[in-house]
Amino acid sequence: MFHVKHCLGRLDMKRPEDLLQLAADKGLSLDANQQQLLDKLIDWVALRAALVGLSKYDTPEAVRERLIAPALAIFDVVDLTSLRSCVDIGAGTGALGITLAITIPYLQVDLVDRSERAIRFMELLTRHLDLTNTQTIFVEADRLAQQRPNHYDLICMRALADGQKALALAARLCRSGGYIAAWHQPADPAYVAGSLSLERVGVAATGVQGLSVSAFRAE
Repeated sequence: MFHVKHCLGRLDMKRPEDLLQLAADKGLSLDANQQQLLDKLIDWVALRAALVGLSKYDTPEAVRERLIAPALAIFDVVDLTSLRSCVDIGAGTGALGITLAITIPYLQVDLVDRSERAIRFMELLTRHLDLTNTQTIFVEADRLAQQRPNHYDLICMRALADGQKALALAARLCRSGGYIAAWHQPADPAYVAGSLSLERVGVAATGVQGLSVSAFRAE
């Protein structure tokens, strides 16, 4: 059933406790290790990603508000309890996919990017976090779809091409009955209309102006 999740204005993410409260509001009970991993993820991205040109957010507060908190909006539109495999396409810093890997330890997350710089960054980051449920893949997304058609339970993507092209690509990677979550501008018509092979099941605001997340289910 299609549903819309509204968010009351901008989220205040100045303190680590604010992010934990947001997670709790979405039904996530994070243990001490998960909380520590999220803090380490935020600090690493804030200190290093801007230096190598992968992000413009160079403070923990900005990373928490602009990258990590929006990732948690997926829990408003997709039930992740039965999903086991995920791919973050065009992962960049890895903030989206790694947030999911930390909050859902049973989910295997592939971090895919065509940029060698991004891949090196994510390899160092996942090693720093000592994560066992992630792997980085240096490949063009279209080539990955050729290699792994109908492979993943969940496809995630943020700011990946235009909506029509991105959804067509994601549909090739998604197994039947799986989900696609796209973080996008609310006005992008492709994400509003969806496609013939995808059922739009929900949309949620993220707390970041001009950024929504829409979820689709593959037939």
